Amino acid sequence: MNTRIKFGKYKNQTYEYVMKKDIKYCEWILTQNTSYQSMIDFQKFLKENSEDILRNILKNNNSIKCSDLSQYMKYDKNIINLIKDYKITIYEISNEITIEEYSLPDNIIGIFYDYFIRYVICKKKKIEFNDNRANFILNCENITIDNKDIYNSYNNMKQNKATNQDILNVSISHSIFFGEVSALEYINHNDIISKKEHKNINKWIDKKILNKDIILCNPTLGDTKLKISADADLIIEDELIDIKTSKYNKIGNNITDFIQLFVYASLYYNKKKIYINKITIFNPLYLMEYSIEINNDIIHKILDILTNYNIGGNII
Repeated sequence: MNTRIKFGKYKNQTYEYVMKKDIKYCEWILTQNTSYQSMIDFQKFLKENSEDILRNILKNNNSIKCSDLSQYMKYDKNIINLIKDYKITIYEISNEITIEEYSLPDNIIGIFYDYFIRYVICKKKKIEFNDNRANFILNCENITIDNKDIYNSYNNMKQNKATNQDILNVSISHSIFFGEVSALEYINHNDIISKKEHKNINKWIDKKILNKDIILCNPTLGDTKLKISADADLIIEDELIDIKTSKYNKIGNNITDFIQLFVYASLYYNKKKIYINKITIFNPLYLMEYSIEINNDIIHKILDILTNYNIGGNII
């Protein structure tokens, strides 16, 4: 088949070329609601070949982040069939929701909430705060940034005496880790989290950690044999929690939103031989919790799928 695209940056390229060249572009195409026939035709081709796209990408990557892998797995019919019948339970923490308007970018706000929640839990349970990204940034000789503010703020978090500014500063290390050095301009930014939000999030945290002894913040779950890098947000006893912040989309309503959590739970078992029985997405902006009760059997089935992906199989 040599059908060629008739639009966009890959105009006149064959469908097969684009499918192998740019998975992100293909993913974007699949999300478009269009009446343009040429795009509809390409969408149809991608849907018919989604598993080939997935396996081609995975076998030609030496390793992959769990977040990226989960996006590709949305097109794996085996995964979808495996999880499609799981029921999502929705819990509203508070009906007094006001979405704050920040001058910070959405991605910076989202990462801040992740760090804020983990910090508050550590403080309440008297656990020393620790973060993989901050540790890397502060100890990597190849990163030539002025990290004084991050260093000082990280020490404050470790000593459980951090301000919101400290938490923001340390959370920015996450963006720097992934090459977004421009995030440094938001260091010491004041415009963050209101008292009402703080109160409601604390209410959620208190409920989660009550009488709980096993609490893992930012646990590393990556597997070198499977060639997947991963670190989750929270594990509390047998519940794995992912913090997802979005102003425009209530993430958690769709079963595919949970693919990353299913993978996390499987990697956790593979590493610790401990089962996760509940996976949860918490959106602190909407104060909504979306949860799924899972069984042990699906953990093993997903591990089999991850093994069969043979990630990096074409790398010599």
